Amino acid sequence: MIIDRSGIKKVVIYAVLILSLALGSYSFFKVGQQPDESLINKPETAAKSAVKPNSTDNNYCARYRLEREKVRSREISILNGVAKEESSESQASSKAKQRLVQISSDIEKELKAENLVRCHGAQDCIAMVQADHTTLIIASSPMQEEQVADMTAELSKLMECEEEQITLIFRRD
Repeated sequence: MIIDRSGIKKVVIYAVLILSLALGSYSFFKVGQQPDESLINKPETAAKSAVKPNSTDNNYCARYRLEREKVRSREISILNGVAKEESSESQASSKAKQRLVQISSDIEKELKAENLVRCHGAQDCIAMVQADHTTLIIASSPMQEEQVADMTAELSKLMECEEEQITLIFRRD
């Protein structure tokens, strides 16, 4: 079997570029939303922030995204090592490259889904894309059934899956 390495290299390069673009965009938009360090750990500020609606949800979403990014970075690092090793089997290297492409595709779908939910009025959202199911945790009060149905239909098209494969969880503390 003859494998055209230039084609595989192009796919990997595109995957890395998409991944870099997604992570760069995420970092760029989140930098402007960081809390003022001078306000942290002051009792009067803690009392004011406790009154803000959805502040717990935003912290939950931010913590989840950071943890997700750490896990993905480790996985990408391992996969890059396998893909680059000359001594590794061609099948292992090929699977590693396919997984890298899948990760970049998942990141793109998550970002699009999260932004779509925000466009429907949610304050924040986390999308968890898996092969056969997508779960979205939405920092918002429960929405009207019609709005949820519209959002689910749009998410179904975006995620290229059936509506039954999408779960929406509304979280408000």
